[in-house]
Amino acid sequence: MKTPQLKLHILKSDKRILPFVQQITSIAKETFKQVNKLLPFKEPVDIVVYRYIAHDPEFATSGYTPTGNVLWIYTDPTQKEYKKLLQNQLTRVLSHELHHACRIQYLGMSKTLQDALVFEGLAAHFESEITAQQPSQFYTQFDNKKLRALLLKARSDINNEKYSYDDWFFGNNKRNIPKHAGYGMSYFMVEEALKGRKPSELVNRKTGQIL
Repeated sequence: MKTPQLKLHILKSDKRILPFVQQITSIAKETFKQVNKLLPFKEPVDIVVYRYIAHDPEFATSGYTPTGNVLWIYTDPTQKEYKKLLQNQLTRVLSHELHHACRIQYLGMSKTLQDALVFEGLAAHFESEITAQQPSQFYTQFDNKKLRALLLKARSDINNEKYSYDDWFFGNNKRNIPKHAGYGMSYFMVEEALKGRKPSELVNRKTGQIL
């Protein structure tokens, strides 16, 4: 069966991205080749790359997956040592967001906090499956004691379809939820659940089957 196409679109109206079009294209094509070997896409995906302003070099390139057919990859060529940052970050970001897209194609968007934690955790571990590198500090900044405390705190929201994604993933001081708590929790939860399985193998499994 023919693999659905992963289609790269680089928006070039902002001239600051032009010197890096070839590098972006080369990294993307190699990543697509690796990802296609592991993920069973049912439908094509458009990958749209455009220039934006990043205030943190760790996120010189980042992404968002609004549906199973579109990725938004935003990147800032004005960052210092951008060429090196792009080389280090683009494969990770593409792998992560493509795992999201494939999972959405089978299961739709996450409904509960538990769904979202599995959704993000699988994509985070898939980055390492593709790159064979250690996870970024973004996922491992909390120790196990802190993570277990956060998971206990999350019990009231874990199966709540009206939970606040922003609170758990971007922080809420009033609720004593630190920034990026959800990402750390998701990585920890999925690591506990994988037990020798690969995140690519679980891309179309329901939350309950994984946990």
